Amino acid sequence: MKSLNILLSISFLSTLLLSPAYAEDLSAFGGEHGMMYGCTKTKQSQHTYLMNAEKLKLTDKQIKKLRDVRGECKKECVLNKAKLRVAKVDLNEALESEDIDMDLVEKKASEISELMKKLLVRSIKVNVEASMVLTEEQKEIAKTIGQK
Repeated sequence: MKSLNILLSISFLSTLLLSPAYAEDLSAFGGEHGMMYGCTKTKQSQHTYLMNAEKLKLTDKQIKKLRDVRGECKKECVLNKAKLRVAKVDLNEALESEDIDMDLVEKKASEISELMKKLLVRSIKVNVEASMVLTEEQKEIAKTIGQK
């Protein structure tokens, strides 16, 4: 029975890890097939604000704050992206082992899940921080810029 559970778990995880849908999900968080969603999305909103600084009538202080927020996010994204890749490698190695250690597999799966959560939450926080830099009038102007 234990062997059957292990085989079913391995089969499920292998299918999940090797499926195109999972590759797309990981690409959203820094997987091998694309950039991290959080970083890319954050760059887009701040890029829009910074590239339209004149239209938005951003002050020097606002521009500096947006650049600071972007810099902090970039550093965090790079670090978490690296940690995510290492955790994926560790999980794949654990799954390729002859004697699969399910405790290790669960630990690595949880680690991957936690890193993906961190990336998503960070993305949301950065977008909120960037939005808070703008005045209400600037937010309205930014909405019209995004619609074009």
